Amino acid sequence: MYLQETNIRALELLGVYTYLSSSQFMKLGLAKHQQSISKILNRFFEQKKPMIKKLTFPVDPQRGKLENIYLLSKEGAKFLSELKDVDLDSISYPKGSGEFFRDYNHRKRTIDYHIKLRLEAKEKNYTVEFFDTYFDKIGNQKAKSKDNKLQSKTKVELEDGSFFIPDAIYKTVQTRNDGSTQDYLYALEIHNGADTKRAIETIDKHLVALADGGLSRKYDYYYAHKVVVVFENEKYKENLVSKLSRENRFDEMLEYFEFIFW
Repeated sequence: MYLQETNIRALELLGVYTYLSSSQFMKLGLAKHQQSISKILNRFFEQKKPMIKKLTFPVDPQRGKLENIYLLSKEGAKFLSELKDVDLDSISYPKGSGEFFRDYNHRKRTIDYHIKLRLEAKEKNYTVEFFDTYFDKIGNQKAKSKDNKLQSKTKVELEDGSFFIPDAIYKTVQTRNDGSTQDYLYALEIHNGADTKRAIETIDKHLVALADGGLSRKYDYYYAHKVVVVFENEKYKENLVSKLSRENRFDEMLEYFEFIFW
């Protein structure tokens, strides 16, 4: 099947980021203007079996009209698997409807961070080896074995029998001047709102994972992972950092955390 180059690029971007809005496609350089993005995406819906799906959302009382979100359909995943000559199972695409209205802002901000990271990697000459998110799934809903049950790709099991699910886990690889490489494993937590109690609970889970090595063990990484906590409000970030600095239990571990407003 013939596709224009911009449409192939749109499919490839969805294969990396899973969900994208028009503004995110623009950030990624698919086209410079909203009108051009719409033209590219609308070509897909002229097909009998479109290679992408479009999610529309009701008006949010706080944020107003929400952008449409696009994702690969099974037809799009098949096209990419043939284009890249890989098994269909290796193409990550949402099964079912892919709807996520209640999770809209959180999921979109996670993807925004992913975009920011990969664009920064190009600028600063390092690579993003992988970027797993909480909405990426592994396993099978119908599997009888507990180990094969459908679950989040970022689920981390701890030695005390508990588990938690970071918003994302990713690895970057930096090439040094002498040609050697250094890789870093990160966990990402997107914190929306002013609930510092919930943020501290999340940080506590990472403290346990750092102590027992659960997250690093999951990814066969031989060092402690680092945690990036992203806030949408600078005041909330400052409040949390101030609160953590007053609790002695965080003293030795805060070096593994980075708190940013973005």
